[in-house]
Amino acid sequence: MYDDTAVRWITLAQPPGARCPIRFDFTLDDMAQDSGAEQTTIVLHDLDTRQLSVRVTGFTWNHAALTRLVSEHGRTVNDHRVIDGYVRLGKLAKSANAANEAVSRMLHIVERVEQGTIGRRILDAVYRKPAPAAVLPTTNASQPTSPRPFPDTFRVNPQTMTLTTDQRASLELGLANHPIAEIQAAVGTGKTVLGAIIAGLLVQRKQGPLIVTATTNNAVAHFANTMLSIEEFRNVRLLRYLSEAAFLDESPSTPVNIHEILKSLPNDFGESLNEEQRELRSRYRRGRLIYEQYARNPDRAMQMLGSEIDEYILAEQDVPECVKKVVTIMFK
Repeated sequence: MYDDTAVRWITLAQPPGARCPIRFDFTLDDMAQDSGAEQTTIVLHDLDTRQLSVRVTGFTWNHAALTRLVSEHGRTVNDHRVIDGYVRLGKLAKSANAANEAVSRMLHIVERVEQGTIGRRILDAVYRKPAPAAVLPTTNASQPTSPRPFPDTFRVNPQTMTLTTDQRASLELGLANHPIAEIQAAVGTGKTVLGAIIAGLLVQRKQGPLIVTATTNNAVAHFANTMLSIEEFRNVRLLRYLSEAAFLDESPSTPVNIHEILKSLPNDFGESLNEEQRELRSRYRRGRLIYEQYARNPDRAMQMLGSEIDEYILAEQDVPECVKKVVTIMFK
């Protein structure tokens, strides 16, 4: 929200019901507009009274601390637990973007890209202004990296797909070892399937691992499911990274979502793990299943008993402690 930089004294009321994470309601007076808050939290703006009613939600990691704070320093008003505090509204810069901040913190990764690699060539071509006298190295990029032919037909769910002339030309372009290759086509012409074929062939030619990105979570899920539907690539291992925010938004699921892969590891690879690794995987699986029971079910979360809240908080704390170690074991 943004309005001014004034510090306002407010009273926060806890809604009825034991909900985790904790929630608070408060009202701001003399608000001429909703201040854009509807994009980030739940608000109700009354134009007649110029009041802005806001509901904010804590996090699972600070739920216990906030609950203890309200218990020790709050009071009961009309059957609601309330607590007083200050809020300061500040206007964000128009150029502020959380994604830009995240990228700026990862610039050190660029320094690790070795010279002479395709990754370095892409970075230089896209982001670096070449010196006037610089001469880019010439490569025989018009030819595929491998003279081995590729098939004209593929089995897709479970029909047989025969490549058209345009698709075959695009496939040759995708396998030609260009630093950047652009393939344009109309909607419905098989771009996703062709992209999956290119990725699968590159992995089979030992040019992986590959990272596939898209503009939306739905597009990534569609690509992953397309890869899974191509019989020729049934032995290609896939892993779809899915953020917790996308998971809570109920983004389309795939069998290769990272959460599903990590939960199934004890069953799929239990024989190759030692006792400590199996216990770690089991801890992650138990905690993740408990978390998922409530994370996507707000109605059930509202009816949580005290013991269930404690179990949920422990699971939420246990999963982050395990996930990094579990992912490390997975990539081994």
